[in-house]
Amino acid sequence: MVSAGQNIKRFLLILGDIAVFQGSLLLTLLIRYGNISSNALQLHVWPFAILTVIWLMIFYITGLYDLSLIRDTMKFFRLYIEGMVANLAVALAFFYLIPFFSIAPRTNLFLDFVIALLLGYCWRTLFKLTLADRFARGNVIFIGQAKEVKPLQELIDRSALGLSLAAAITIDGLSDPSIPIEWRTDVAGLQKMIQDFKITTVVLGVRPDAIPELKNS
Repeated sequence: MVSAGQNIKRFLLILGDIAVFQGSLLLTLLIRYGNISSNALQLHVWPFAILTVIWLMIFYITGLYDLSLIRDTMKFFRLYIEGMVANLAVALAFFYLIPFFSIAPRTNLFLDFVIALLLGYCWRTLFKLTLADRFARGNVIFIGQAKEVKPLQELIDRSALGLSLAAAITIDGLSDPSIPIEWRTDVAGLQKMIQDFKITTVVLGVRPDAIPELKNS
C-alpha cells in the first residue's frame, strides 16, 4: 500500500521536474537572445509545454518516480541519464517529424536539454538530501531471530518508505551490539514497546502461532 507520505513526496518530485523543464526554457531564451521577449516566449511556450508533459511520461515509464531509486545513487544516475537521452530523442522527433509548430529550435533544443539535464540532477540531489525522508516517518519493531535483524535494517534503509528500525524482540535471546536499536527477548512487553517507541509497523520473522504470547499482546 502506498502511504500518503509517499504520494506527497512523489507529487513534490513531479512539481520540481516541471519547474526544472519550464525554468530551463526560460534560461535557454535568456542565453540565446539576451532577454525573454514576449514574441519568443509565445513561439516556444506551447510546444515546450507539450514536451514537458511527454518528458514527465517518459520519466514515469523509465521508473524515475520510483522513490526507492533516491537511495541508490548509482542506479539513479544511470536511469536519469537514460531517461534524459530518451527525452532528447523524443524531442527531436517531436519538432522535426511533426512540423506543426512554426519553430525549428535546433540550438535552442540542445541548449534546453543540457540545462534541464544539469538542473534536473541538482534538483533530484537536493530532493534526496532534504525531502526524501521528511514525510511519513515511522518506527519498526521486529520479532524473530537476531541474525535476521541486520538484513531487515539494510532493506528498510534502502527503501523509500520513510521507516526506521527502532527495536527487535529476539526469540533466540541473542542480540547484535553493532546495531543501535532497542533489544528485548520478552514478547509479553510488546504493547508497552509499541507505545514507548511509537511503533507504526510490526515485522514478524516467525509465524504468529509459534509465539503464544503474541495472542495476549
